[in-house]
Amino acid sequence: MARKVTYMDCLVILALLLVWATAVYAGTEGTEFNNLYSTLNGWAKGGLGKVIAIAAFLVGIAAGIARQSLVAIATGIGVAAAVTFTPDVIDELVTALL
Repeated sequence: MARKVTYMDCLVILALLLVWATAVYAGTEGTEFNNLYSTLNGWAKGGLGKVIAIAAFLVGIAAGIARQSLVAIATGIGVAAAVTFTPDVIDELVTALL
């Protein structure tokens, strides 16, 4: 016969998890890929990223005019925003310390 889980069981499990929990140190070790990361990050934030963002926006406008729909323009704007903001978001997520 299965035993029901009580609030006390949940509190014990939570207490054990808090005791055993360690700090998160994502992105603070492993310097093997720093050169590659710096290169790709520089490309994404530099001229290449701007060219990709502008090209995606222009292709979205052209597709929107051809289809007579705003959806393609919104897609172009979304891709341009993703290329522009994603490197900073990834950097903040990976290097965040809890």
